[in-house]
Parts: sequence; structure tokens; C-alpha cells
Amino acid sequence: MQEFVDSVDDCIVVEMNASAQFKNELERNIETRRRPHDIELHPLTRYDGNPVRPNQVEQKITKVIQNE
Repeated sequence: MQEFVDSVDDCIVVEMNASAQFKNELERNIETRRRPHDIELHPLTRYDGNPVRPNQVEQKITKVIQNE
């Protein structure tokens, strides 16, 4: 996982949990601070029992790209 994180500037973490447990676990177990910038972990959480839909992932990607 560290190798992947080191290769990107932003990472969207998709999970079925309201408290973003997986994102928090990633933050505790990987080195997210790099020079000259930091990686951003962006949570996409869904906790109503329904699956994450492709359009929701697309919307999140668009927001991340537009720096929202």
C-alpha cells in the first residue's frame, strides 16, 4: 500500500462506514507526509446499507480534481 500511496498526490478511499475507519487506519499505518507536498486521502463513505454507485465515485473524482 505504501508504494501506491507514494506514487499519487490524492487517494480516494471508498468504504461502507460512516466514521471512515479504513481511511483512519491508512493514516495511522502509512507515511502520508512527503516533500514537497503531502498526499491527500479523500473519504467516500456510504453507510445506509446501499452499495456505492459508479456515479458517486465519478462525482467524488470530479470534486477531487477540481480541488473542492
